Amino acid sequence: MDIRFQFGSWVVRVCTDHPALFKLIQERYAPFVVHGSFDIDVTCHVRHQFSFDGPALLKARHVRPTLKDSIHGWSMRGAFFDATLRPGSIQIHGPLATYPIDFVLAQAWVDAHKQAALIHGAAIVDGERGWLCSGPSGAGKSTLARLMGFRALCDEFAGVVREHSDIRLVGLPFWQGRPGTARLDAIMMLRHGPRHQIAPCHPREALRLLSRQMVWGLRPDDVQRGLAMVQDLLARVPCYVLAFTPDIGVWDVIREVA
Repeated sequence: MDIRFQFGSWVVRVCTDHPALFKLIQERYAPFVVHGSFDIDVTCHVRHQFSFDGPALLKARHVRPTLKDSIHGWSMRGAFFDATLRPGSIQIHGPLATYPIDFVLAQAWVDAHKQAALIHGAAIVDGERGWLCSGPSGAGKSTLARLMGFRALCDEFAGVVREHSDIRLVGLPFWQGRPGTARLDAIMMLRHGPRHQIAPCHPREALRLLSRQMVWGLRPDDVQRGLAMVQDLLARVPCYVLAFTPDIGVWDVIREVA
């Protein structure tokens, strides 16, 4: 059994011979289903016959995987799963759950895109305008995405892609998301506050804050490439610090920026 999904311009074919896992995969990535050719083949094997829910799932999702690079590709070991990537293919062995697929596909997306970055942030769009709202866990990304409703493309990890003269914001499914793209008009570094307040972020501080929210590649040259991408991004897109309270009035502040 196989199904194809498109994340930005990257098309993945996911295969499994386990009917229950196939159903979970279909449901997890349903908004991103496409047909036709693909860029990479992902095969998923169920190693544990029990499923994850509640506290067990939360614990497993917050265990940071270990990564190992080699001349043939890379390997990843996380809570209850392991994976290997070779040119054009990925093998995943794990439980009856989709969280390992999320981890692996997010890292593979970074590996496949040399003119892009995966950033811990919510993507907000309005027509062709887009805002990347970034920050560490607890800063308010998911809260803001819920407030924005249909304007939110994703609430946890967003893709930023360099396309000629444009910087594009891309909706990805990690952890909740839908397809979509827009020109990136501004970056917001989020924090909670007693009222809605926005201020320009000093370039040095913006580099420090945004670098902490990057998903970095595996190889030494990936770090240099990622740093160059962040520096170019901040040179071309204005960055602000946005303090907000959880009410829809924050949209009036966001849409007036850039």
